[in-house]
Amino acid sequence: MCQNAPFLFTYVTNDDFVCTTRVSVDFKSEYDTGCIMLVVDDENWCRVGYEVVDGDLKIVSVVNKATSDDCDSQIIGDVVPYLRITKKGNLMAMHYSLDGKAWPLVRYFNLARYSHKMKLGVTSLCLTGKACTSKFDFLEYEVKSVEDILECK
Repeated sequence: MCQNAPFLFTYVTNDDFVCTTRVSVDFKSEYDTGCIMLVVDDENWCRVGYEVVDGDLKIVSVVNKATSDDCDSQIIGDVVPYLRITKKGNLMAMHYSLDGKAWPLVRYFNLARYSHKMKLGVTSLCLTGKACTSKFDFLEYEVKSVEDILECK
């Protein structure tokens, strides 16, 4: 987790939820990203974002359970994607959308540790350059349980 990155968050409980945003990123350097992130503590967190990797604009997810597991997903090009993190019981799912209607799955997992006071929000990360600017059109958080976490329905 980047301790020095700006992180706009709210505290959430261990309830089921759906959190959605839409992000545009002014890419300047490799690994610049705008993302939605859930932080339990310094060793247990996850994020899904719109990132530049090897010159491609991709959906990238990271799940950290003491060590990070980074996964480069779909190349989506120069767009303004929607990002979503969903929690149902002990399972988490990450999705993205190009139109706000169809939500392809990025990954699903068990974070292994949850808390009754977690941070959920958005951040803009600049891992190799000097600065990265991201614009989040909205941040919607709903306490609700979805029927099918893989389909986000």
